[in-house]
Amino acid sequence: SACVLPVCEESTMHDVLRMSKKTQKPLAENVVLYFAIEMLYAVSSLHNSRMIHGRLSPKSFHIALHQITELPPWNRSHKGGWAERGLILSELHDAIDIDMYSDRVQFRCDPDSKRVT
Repeated sequence: SACVLPVCEESTMHDVLRMSKKTQKPLAENVVLYFAIEMLYAVSSLHNSRMIHGRLSPKSFHIALHQITELPPWNRSHKGGWAERGLILSELHDAIDIDMYSDRVQFRCDPDSKRVT
């Protein structure tokens, strides 16, 4: 299986969380909700492609906001320019293509190594 992703020069969620901790300024509630929804959307899209990430972390989510311009209010259909913004899921080197295994194979997360086995 192969996955082609755009080059991500933007920050990651890890950078945002680190900066919030460093400045001791919590993220606004609406920003947290936006990123939480975008994380779920990204993982759901991956799962709909029959892939398992394998090792999610804040470093796996690149922020793709590009140039901030006037956008209509956010909506879950990602219309009005929102499709090009949000989070891009990366670090797919541990991803598992479910179609490569029989339906009887089960996957579980090992909490110690934080990996899917």
